[in-house]
Amino acid sequence: LAKWEFMLEPGDRKDIIITVPYGTYLLIILVIGIPAYIIFYVTRRKVVLVKRVVDVTKDRDGIRGIKVILHLKNKGNRRIEKIRIIDYLPKLVSSPSQFGSMKPTKVQKGMDGRVRMVWDFDRLGRSEERILSYVAKSNLSIIGKFLLPEAVIEYQFGKKIYHVKSNPLTLLTKPTEKEKRS
Repeated sequence: LAKWEFMLEPGDRKDIIITVPYGTYLLIILVIGIPAYIIFYVTRRKVVLVKRVVDVTKDRDGIRGIKVILHLKNKGNRRIEKIRIIDYLPKLVSSPSQFGSMKPTKVQKGMDGRVRMVWDFDRLGRSEERILSYVAKSNLSIIGKFLLPEAVIEYQFGKKIYHVKSNPLTLLTKPTEKEKRS
């Protein structure tokens, strides 16, 4: 802490010049900043899969259909290979018949009644994105809570295989005014 004491008369002037050693502060910033950036870069997720519902078809009883989008993005600096995206639909939903620009490689109905859709890609370049979409219709009108499980992407980077999950989705329907009164 520096302290100066002096008297100034009207019209007098006193200049104070302070020299700060920026090198020390710059060194501290570099010592903290560079490792923080490296840790961020190494630990960030290279591949992201986001699942969204963009349209809901309703009738007077509840949800009859939904349009789902899977947004895949390679945020890494290298391409990834042998990509497989797997998405499941719950028991109440029939196999989708409408797909976006790319149809799944496989659509299977399991013994438990769930529908499994699989998309396969050879590779995804750096900073490349893919958007997959489908329309699923329900066999019955759904009232209340409707859960869509998370989608999974499996890909190879070098000789190692990675798995990344998307977000699960929950749709809620409110009863109509007519249903509330009865």
